[in-house]
Amino acid sequence: MLFFFLLPSITPSLSTTGSTNRDNHWTPLDWEARGKIALAVAQGVAHIHSVGPKFAHGNIKSSNILLTTNNGARVSDHSIHSLASPITSRVGRTGYLAPEVIDPTVTSQKGDIYSFGVLILELLTGKAPAEVALYEGVNLVKWAQSELRDGWADEVLQDGLIKDQNVEGDELVQFLQLAIDCTAEYPEMRPRMNDVVIRVVEILEGRHMAKAKGKNGKKPVNKPESVRSVRTRYLW
Repeated sequence: MLFFFLLPSITPSLSTTGSTNRDNHWTPLDWEARGKIALAVAQGVAHIHSVGPKFAHGNIKSSNILLTTNNGARVSDHSIHSLASPITSRVGRTGYLAPEVIDPTVTSQKGDIYSFGVLILELLTGKAPAEVALYEGVNLVKWAQSELRDGWADEVLQDGLIKDQNVEGDELVQFLQLAIDCTAEYPEMRPRMNDVVIRVVEILEGRHMAKAKGKNGKKPVNKPESVRSVRTRYLW
């Protein structure tokens, strides 16, 4: 087994509120940073899955995502959870485990994809799965699905993302759709991790194209209205 020391420039984990530590001050991560983190995590997990169908990370959660000073993401704790008992292995994983998981020490690629979907919801909502379970009485996935069914896509997204004029509403909804697909109740309905990487890349490339159009004088998108108007094209 290999052990690595955390570099002084790396915060202990991705904050549950989507923030990063800078000189002992917590500042919200902008959407560009969150997208960069989502892509890096997707690529890291896809690399593990590429080794073979029985290879999985098994413990994807925000506290296992380490951030560098430039918001580069590193996926940690690969397979360490399997050394713990089933009861101990559940500690700190509230809301991340796929519904089919009985023994959390037994890993699967589809379980990883579910956990990744929860992580995406965390980046979009700024809410920790355990926080939602405590105050809403349901897990983060069920809460988001309920809000979206009621037509409140803008209520699911963190307020700062809605107000950020540098973020396209359509892009946020595509990430919401990805999270919903990854957290499908039945494992066979979830996408493969390689396909997830492709979708994240396509969404982020769309952002760069939108920025290029903006520089040519295109009118900025009104975020709250944009999120509501495009919701039905993707989610339900």
